[in-house]
Amino acid sequence: MERCRTLWKEGKFTWVRHAEERLSALGWDITDVENMIRYGRVIEHSKPGDFWRYKLEGPNAERQTGGLAYEFHGELLVLVSVMMKGKWRN
Repeated sequence: MERCRTLWKEGKFTWVRHAEERLSALGWDITDVENMIRYGRVIEHSKPGDFWRYKLEGPNAERQTGGLAYEFHGELLVLVSVMMKGKWRN
């Protein structure tokens, strides 16, 4: 989580299209993602491809529990998916 938070603060992050679409579908914005990163915790990790993927759970800006999947590509944080608690899509 420390590396995730550091890269986020430094602005070294990007989104995949799926994450942007999910964020929009939920009616959330970057503030919700930032809150989850600031106060969330990793609940799972796996290696579905070339990179380790981490899933975190935390509160969005409205204090609803949400989830975020991310990977590290070198010194870049890549946000893979965003979802409500219990709605993970792999």
